[in-house]
Amino acid sequence: FPSHDTAKGIPPADLLVDAASLNTYENISNALDLLRSSAYNTDDITLNIISIHFHARRALLTTEQLFSNAKQMNAVTYPSIHYQASDWYESETGINNVFSELNKLIEYFPEKIPAAILDLLHL
Repeated sequence: FPSHDTAKGIPPADLLVDAASLNTYENISNALDLLRSSAYNTDDITLNIISIHFHARRALLTTEQLFSNAKQMNAVTYPSIHYQASDWYESETGINNVFSELNKLIEYFPEKIPAAILDLLHL
């Protein structure tokens, strides 16, 4: 567990850490398991999902899927060190990150993709 100083004032006993997940689904699923095993009422919980800006939508959709009875869910984002959310299309890294994420959204949540985007991609 992080020390009290690195946890920004959150007592270590209040931190639940998932060190086993390999992808977004596993991470959110493991978080649900950790909360349940720690006796949290996951039906009356407010969740703040912290994610890099280009990944936030999929992280939130995955959380909505697994925590379907949660009281409230929010996404809080942080910027990439390589580009800003407003200029991602100006760097190869930004373009790769955004299109990789779009492909994953199409794969896992096709019903959430607006028809206009699917038309642009010829899907």
